[in-house]
Amino acid sequence: MPRKRYETPEDIAKQKEVMAFMSDCWGDKVVLLPRSYQIDCAGIDDVTGEIDWYGEIKCRTHTSTKYEDLIISLLKFERGRTLIYAAGDRMPPEFYIIVKFEDKTMIHRYEPKHNYKVTHGGRTWQTRDPDDIEPIVHIPMAMFREIVRPLETP
Repeated sequence: MPRKRYETPEDIAKQKEVMAFMSDCWGDKVVLLPRSYQIDCAGIDDVTGEIDWYGEIKCRTHTSTKYEDLIISLLKFERGRTLIYAAGDRMPPEFYIIVKFEDKTMIHRYEPKHNYKVTHGGRTWQTRDPDDIEPIVHIPMAMFREIVRPLETP
């Protein structure tokens, strides 16, 4: 039996706000991917139509300094890794974890050489169902960078 979907229309609206912010900041066309991709979005080059990057968007209800790391489902993390290597020998697209915190929006670029910590845990507070407890990847907050909108010139 498929897992119940907890994503609400409000969650999708928040993701679309982040996508619009990314488009404004980077100049890429950002598209929402079908659910079957298990990753939220992709940045598309306006000229070539090629995918420059894949992104998993997280919207958090706390500040960026509350925790020492961000956790993400190992399944989502692996899906992002798989998609970037589907390009074969050409320059692969990037995989980003994009997080909208209460105080700022931050980004982490997947680093193949980094030894990511994997534990068994997940949503242990306000667990919705048994599938909320799963293998997770810990990404240190020190590996995130703030995304800022470019200054407009007069």
